Amino acid sequence: MNTFPKQCSALHKNDYIVIKGRPSKIIDISTLNSGELHIFALDIFTNQNLEETFPPTQNIDVPVVERREYQLLEIENGYASVFCDEGDEPKADIKIPENEIGQQIRDAFEKDEGPVIVQVISACGEEAIIRLKTD
Repeated sequence: MNTFPKQCSALHKNDYIVIKGRPSKIIDISTLNSGELHIFALDIFTNQNLEETFPPTQNIDVPVVERREYQLLEIENGYASVFCDEGDEPKADIKIPENEIGQQIRDAFEKDEGPVIVQVISACGEEAIIRLKTD
């Protein structure tokens, strides 16, 4: 897991953290009467709500989150094959999301009106398509 430590007292809304073992984005953070921090976060891959309380001096893992854009080459069995950097083999293991974004990607690919560009987020050994790039 590619992470680095950060003291809880230095965390802010919209920061990324690993909470309950999942790479997440902080959606709210509050200080309790005890001085502990109550953190509400969303799993960046499943959108599951997570929350936990931490002492302000505790270090917490912060995931290295990367966003990249790829050209979609093919869709097969619910997975996208995308063009990577020159010289690299295409990636064929990115699941097409089962939501509105996934349907937009399928529709754009089927129309075949030019290159389909998708944005992929990756962290902690996982990756997912998070949006269809439109001009």
